[in-house]
This record gives sequence, C-alpha cells and structure tokens, in this order.
Amino acid sequence: GDIVIAEKIIDAKVGSILDLNEVLLIGSPNETIIGRPFVTGAVVQARVEEQTLDKKIDIFKKKRRKNYRRWNGFRREVTVLRVTNVLPGDL
Repeated sequence: GDIVIAEKIIDAKVGSILDLNEVLLIGSPNETIIGRPFVTGAVVQARVEEQTLDKKIDIFKKKRRKNYRRWNGFRREVTVLRVTNVLPGDL
C-alpha cells in the first residue's frame, strides 16, 4: 500500500496495473534479499494513481555588479504509483 513517486512512465494510464520487474531489494521483518544487480524473478505490482507535475524548483542566476539577474522555474513530470503486491520470485 506504499506510495511511490517515479519519473513519468509514458505508457501508463491512470488506474492501470504495472509489473515492475527490476527489483533491487526485498525486505521483511525476518529477512532481506539484496539483488546483484536485481532480485531474480521478483515482481512488484503497482497501480497508477495519477500523472502529475512535481513541485516547482526555482533557478536563479546572478552576475555580481552587472545588474544581471534571471529567474527560471522547472517542474518535472512524475507518475504516482501505489504498490499493491510484492512477489518475491525465486528465493
């Protein structure tokens, strides 16, 4: 049920289920599995909650004593995912 904010996934529609198969680590209170580089066979299923813009990052440029000041802003596109299931695969 965790919420994950990732870079924009272009093919994802709101409400669709994604299978994320490049899993780096799986953890539980009893055991932790670290992949080298990925955990083989592990799949995380997540539902796409929304496609949105991240909070704004302000960029300010200045050259001293030259009266040169420029403001710019940037908002990256993100996909909000809700994890529904974690399948550990081959252990």
